[in-house]
Amino acid sequence: MLEFTVSAHLERDGYVVLDEATASFLNSLEETENVRKALSLSSLTRDKIRRWREGVRDVLGSDPLKQEGRHLVLSDTGRELLEEYERKSSALRVHLASDFRVPLLAVDGLLLQDDRLVAIKRKYYPFRARYCLPGGIVEYGETVEEAVVREVYEETGLRTEVVSLVGVYSDPDRDPRGHVISLAFALEVIGGELLSGSDATEVGLLDLDSLPEIGFDHNTIVDDFVRRRLS
Repeated sequence: MLEFTVSAHLERDGYVVLDEATASFLNSLEETENVRKALSLSSLTRDKIRRWREGVRDVLGSDPLKQEGRHLVLSDTGRELLEEYERKSSALRVHLASDFRVPLLAVDGLLLQDDRLVAIKRKYYPFRARYCLPGGIVEYGETVEEAVVREVYEETGLRTEVVSLVGVYSDPDRDPRGHVISLAFALEVIGGELLSGSDATEVGLLDLDSLPEIGFDHNTIVDDFVRRRLS
């Protein structure tokens, strides 16, 4: 898998209000709600976090962290900073992966279990904490069919095989990070165990008759999938 070094950071009046190391700490803090554990997963010290917090308060006029009961958690300001950093970081990754400014190629998988749609709740921007179809970027040297089977397994724990192509989705604005074309495939489950992994915080089974608003253009893709099943 190709890896790109991302040096994204957010500035205000010449002061770096968020960089990669601090963003990593904030992500860990949000997941664990435990400062000690978040620091153990970070390269930062408690003193560096204290100085960063003071600097943000001076520059933005509000605290990126707040006390909630016995826990120190992200405030609205902290979440806004983290979301903006992740948006910038994601956009930079797309830019680095697209040296010649051509669209990226992605895949999405549609599969049912107990007549319900398998969906993942995203861990990262964009559409963080919202359900989406499992999928991702096609890696160099693999077919789109191999890519969708791999991505679905990484994100849901289910082993699948491709049944058919549902459609090609190429609207330049379908992904907030940049121009990403997706091929959506209908899949059949042939093994594995349903569990979250990779970019997912959880895996859910959604009723097709009462589907919530899901990320990207995935509602449209699901509509096309349902029409194909009924035709």
